[in-house]
Amino acid sequence: MRFAASSLEQRKKRIRGILASFDRDEIPSNYKADIFASIGEEQSKRSSSEWVIGDDLPGSLMQKGCHDPAAWVVLNELEPADVRMRKFGQKINRLFKAEIEKYDNTVPWQEGKAQRRALVEEISQTTRILSQSASDDLEDVSEGLNDLAQALVSALQEVCKRNMDSVHKHGSTRTRRSSGGEVEISLYHYLIHSPPPQEPVFILAALEAIKALAPGTFKGNEMRNKLRGIVGQLLANGTPKPYRDRL
Repeated sequence: MRFAASSLEQRKKRIRGILASFDRDEIPSNYKADIFASIGEEQSKRSSSEWVIGDDLPGSLMQKGCHDPAAWVVLNELEPADVRMRKFGQKINRLFKAEIEKYDNTVPWQEGKAQRRALVEEISQTTRILSQSASDDLEDVSEGLNDLAQALVSALQEVCKRNMDSVHKHGSTRTRRSSGGEVEISLYHYLIHSPPPQEPVFILAALEAIKALAPGTFKGNEMRNKLRGIVGQLLANGTPKPYRDRL
């Protein structure tokens, strides 16, 4: 993508993705969000010295890369887009695993219902953000997407399993009802079975976007077997048909 042929919004997304690629834990959608939001056409007309933030090198590079053709070229030469997407997939995988581990280590339902519910809601929201990032921060490339596809499929597998984790940990059924009538809701229910209204569909949009860019990503035997296993788990969980049909 050449500077002159790109819109400011295209440049903003590309430069943010490049800089976030060098941050171990921050997803592009969250990276320097305040600076990203401040970059506009009016800013491009100011003196280039105003694009520099004295105590923030990445923030300065974000602004300069969006407005200065030479800076745009230098930043784009740091690493190819396929390498950036591989690193992004590895990052998403690592962050998904951290949230699953956090969920597995939350306080048992019997010991703190309100605390557990709040933690599960928090973990669900973070996991949704990661899922949405996999769609929003995907670059228009056909190479380097295998790690991201594997991360999403693995996350979907693990979330489906967390419909039944109470069985293994507490000897109970999918949802547990206390003597007071409260129901323990699993991570699977928050994300897939009964998500809050208006929430984006968990993971499927990202998988569809990858398939459109690189159809071969899902044609290997290992990937097909994983997807078949997920469909079986969704059926066993009683997942609503519209979700199953999209997979």
